[in-house]
Amino acid sequence: MIAENARPIIARLHRCIEGRDGQRLLAQQRALREQLAANRQGVVDVETRTAAALVEAQRHGW
Repeated sequence: MIAENARPIIARLHRCIEGRDGQRLLAQQRALREQLAANRQGVVDVETRTAAALVEAQRHGW
C-alpha cells in the first residue's frame, strides 16, 4: 500500500532480479565481478607498496 497526501493505492511490485531479465542482470553482475577480481590479481596492496617505498627510501639514505 502506498499513501502520502493522496488516497492510498495497492500496488503489486516485483524484484528486479526476477524473471528472464533478472537472470540476465544477475549473470552480467557475476561476469563483471569475475572480471574485476581477475584484474585485481596483479595489483599489489597498498601496505606492500608502502613498505617497499620505505625500504627503497632508506636504501637511498632518505
